[in-house]
Amino acid sequence: MGVPTTAGEGNPWRRIFEEVRRALGNRRDETGVLGSINWLRKGMAERGANPNVVRNIIYRDKGKLSDKRVLYSLLSELWESTGRPPLRVPELEVLLAAPSEGDQEVMQLLGREKRRAYQAFVSSVRQGGAPKLLIIGRPGSGKTLLTDYIQQALELPPRAPLKLVRQEFSSQDLAASLSRLALALGVPAEVFESRLVRIGAAGAFSVQADAQADVARVIIERVRSLETPLALLLHISQSLPSQDVLGNVPLRLSTPEVPRVSVTEWLWITLIEPLSRLNVALLVSMSELPLSLTGRTGAFEGPVKLSPPTANEARRFVKARVPHLSAEQQEALVARARRSFEDLRTLTLLAEAREPLPEGGASSKHVEGLSQLALHSGDARLRDFLGALAVLSLPEFPTFERDALSALRTAEPADLNALEAAFLDPVPGDAHLLRSFSRQLSRALRARLQAHDPERFRALSRRAAQFYEAAAHAAPRSEAATRYLHHLFAARAWDALVAWARAAAVPQSLIQRVWGVAQSELGSDPKTLEAVAFVVASHYLKLGSVDHPDVVRALDLLAASDDPDRRAWTALKRAESAVMQGAFERAETLVSTWSHITDPVLRAEALLVRASIARWRSHLGEAAQLTRQSAEVLEALGCTGERPKLLSVKVAIGSGLVAKDQGDLEGALAHFARAVTDDDLLRARLAFQRGDVQLALGRFAEAQGALDEAVRLSYRGEAPAAERARYLARRGTLGRRRGAYGSAEADFAAARAVLGPPEEASPRLSLEHLKVRDEAALNRLAQGDFEGAVFDFGECAAAFSAYGAHFGVDSSFRVLRSTLRLALAYGCRALKTPYRLPFLPPLAYFTGEALPQDRTHPDLQHARELLKRVRLALAAAGSRYRPLHLQEKLVSSLFDPPETALEAAAAAAAQARYPYQTALTHAHLAAALLRAGDPAGQLGGVLVKAWEALPKAAPPEEGDGGVRAWLLALSLLGRWRSGERPPLGETLAEALRDPLLAPYHEGLLRFVGELAEADPPRWRAQLEAVLGPLADPSGLRLSDALVLQWRARHRGADADEESGRGEAQLPATAAEPFAS
Repeated sequence: MGVPTTAGEGNPWRRIFEEVRRALGNRRDETGVLGSINWLRKGMAERGANPNVVRNIIYRDKGKLSDKRVLYSLLSELWESTGRPPLRVPELEVLLAAPSEGDQEVMQLLGREKRRAYQAFVSSVRQGGAPKLLIIGRPGSGKTLLTDYIQQALELPPRAPLKLVRQEFSSQDLAASLSRLALALGVPAEVFESRLVRIGAAGAFSVQADAQADVARVIIERVRSLETPLALLLHISQSLPSQDVLGNVPLRLSTPEVPRVSVTEWLWITLIEPLSRLNVALLVSMSELPLSLTGRTGAFEGPVKLSPPTANEARRFVKARVPHLSAEQQEALVARARRSFEDLRTLTLLAEAREPLPEGGASSKHVEGLSQLALHSGDARLRDFLGALAVLSLPEFPTFERDALSALRTAEPADLNALEAAFLDPVPGDAHLLRSFSRQLSRALRARLQAHDPERFRALSRRAAQFYEAAAHAAPRSEAATRYLHHLFAARAWDALVAWARAAAVPQSLIQRVWGVAQSELGSDPKTLEAVAFVVASHYLKLGSVDHPDVVRALDLLAASDDPDRRAWTALKRAESAVMQGAFERAETLVSTWSHITDPVLRAEALLVRASIARWRSHLGEAAQLTRQSAEVLEALGCTGERPKLLSVKVAIGSGLVAKDQGDLEGALAHFARAVTDDDLLRARLAFQRGDVQLALGRFAEAQGALDEAVRLSYRGEAPAAERARYLARRGTLGRRRGAYGSAEADFAAARAVLGPPEEASPRLSLEHLKVRDEAALNRLAQGDFEGAVFDFGECAAAFSAYGAHFGVDSSFRVLRSTLRLALAYGCRALKTPYRLPFLPPLAYFTGEALPQDRTHPDLQHARELLKRVRLALAAAGSRYRPLHLQEKLVSSLFDPPETALEAAAAAAAQARYPYQTALTHAHLAAALLRAGDPAGQLGGVLVKAWEALPKAAPPEEGDGGVRAWLLALSLLGRWRSGERPPLGETLAEALRDPLLAPYHEGLLRFVGELAEADPPRWRAQLEAVLGPLADPSGLRLSDALVLQWRARHRGADADEESGRGEAQLPATAAEPFAS
């Protein structure tokens, strides 16, 4: 049990001294009062320590480590003598543990002010605080050692519930360093990789800058979302400024000026400064803070500057390290060390290796001298050790396992001698990990071995890869797998890299390096270069990044291959991309180049591409035939192996889409159900298609589950932005159809955010923005924002048309759909009725009486003109645009004159194939019959058919409550029109008690109120008899009074629920809804 601490105290000695005294009380022995200053002095003297430093240690934290250890042991024994658990003060235990006298000497040299910063940081974290510590110091000043001690202190028991992450930003690859940090924080690998891909695919500087900033935002948002306290220990290497790119493009700030900046500036402004403002313990160490960042220290109080050792401190260090050297030799080391702990350690190692000291005082000269030992040392064991150290010290992973070091060495025994151990530092918190004591030395060793003995370097790298191979294949997304791939790359084991990439993922940062090196080194091996190009292209295409420069170059290379199947594969992928963009002529041109395909899988995929082209052209019979042919190829091939399994999923999706376009919705679901895959991206696409079909079948609960799954998997698998936006937008549509307009708007907003700022979007993403806007405008129309919806639909129709003309793609379907929706918006604005169910315009709309604006209102006339334009276009298109035919008839049934509206509704009802379609179209038909006066007396039969069909589509709790509410209102209206006086009060009360109709209650209240106004005395009396006394409307219409009191009742119920007085419930009896 630790001693209680006080936040903000830098010196723990006084704190524990006072706590121990308090625990002892006034107990005495023959020496005096236990724990008093005099008693402690006597104890120090008896144990051979200096008794005169007790006060200095307790009140000023000044004294030798040996004396501090004795004093701590005395206080600890006194604490335990009271029956308490052992004394635990982690910030002192680390300093007093003495794992290495040399390291302790360095820590002692850091100075009192630096030790105070260390103690304050550790104390604050252990007490649940979020301190911010910035450490500045030139190389060799002790930054790494100080961070080590802080990490050790935070990991000592009793350990606080804390996630501790330490990361170095090295010179080799900024993307790899950021990736390691993201993975350590729990960001899914696919999510982070896709952010890196987007950088290279971006065009304008502003888009590139935003994509780079998005990489940092992923990390920041992950930190913000963590529930466990977090301590981040970050180091920015002095050599990092050599890396001024991310995603193969120069680093820029995401500001209006998009300036180019150094890597240190970018890291600080984009990542570190925002992190400093979060509730996280943050330590950052670096050589210096650039002048451009002056005044931008975030939440850091100010840098703690580590000073280099003085000459006397350096002498003490050298004496502790190499006591066997003469005074003259020790002084020579001090003179050459240039006041740097790292130089002192390097030089003492050279001395221990009995190598001549390099002339001059430059630090790089010392490191160069030490790195030469890997090639020229007379000690074979040392050469063997340094070679293994060079290979295992990956720039991306500076630490490595002890067992890995043993596996790479040929020396026996495998344990380390004193000289070898001096090159290594233990990693705090993990006894199985080691690292080189000097990053600069690691880089020099690796560069020297790679340049002067490449065969040995690659052989050692192959052995390192073999060490990690089993662990990599067991967990393909683990750190061991990433190490394995980096060692394979260092060994230039191209075949193994390609084999891995065909079966599992390769990090984006590494795939870019692999492709760059392959292009420069494999010119004489075109077969291997093509194999690498294939996996590079596949990597980007899977992520949907068809425009990335790397994939463009890879496909260009593959298109010139001597292998006809490889050329066919390349044309296939380009054709698929063209189909996705609506460029059918280009896709057909590419398809025409496939004269002879020997690979059956490619042949089946080619048939699917042809089917996609036919489907987009609405040649559904041809598309169905092509998908059947593809399925036959698959059946003959069998479903063994990865490629046929993937093909089976594509066949199922393609067949399902054709069936969906043909109106065979149940058949489409059956096809989608046959697709089985573990790939998140494919699973997301399947879930979306299932959800979209379930939505069309009126199975809203099933649609909700499927669309939720699509969104979740698309984020986890980091689907392309266009796909994620599409899934979110369709879920927003489902929310609108269920009356949840707020959640619908949240989904549409999320879809827009995924696509980024529209003014900075590429042409392709601009099209996606239009699609989302077009779908989201229906939610605006549902909430009565008529003008906003009109403007959105009008601008979308014009923009779709312009996009098609500019890029030579067929956009006529989208233009027609936006025009149809524009007609809908104008019609709703004319009737002043939001487009939502139950769709209940003013009562005169249904009674056969002409509305005042029916013939003269310009909005209604314009809606009818637009509908006529759409009808003509659909008639000219024949069987194309099949989904629009039904939509056009339903909209026309609402806004055309009664006679033609009735014809449109009857035609729509005749097209119904499924129960939900029957219910929905017959509800429109009932409304049209009411408007036309029900000339043939069909209304009753139509309503019965609708009521019977609705529960067949889905149970009430899982289906479309809006259609049910509309049928309820239309049934009341029909009975009223026939001369009956239906029980309005009982019917309304029953509907209000039904929680499934909650989103539609206000619409029903307004309708019943307006219906009652047709015979005010009688209807009001009936409503009050059943619903209870209505408050004085004070001039309000009855419909408004009903809604006003309903809202008041709900506000009261919500208040009761929040205060704990009761639950918000619908009334249990019909007489309660408005009872006072």
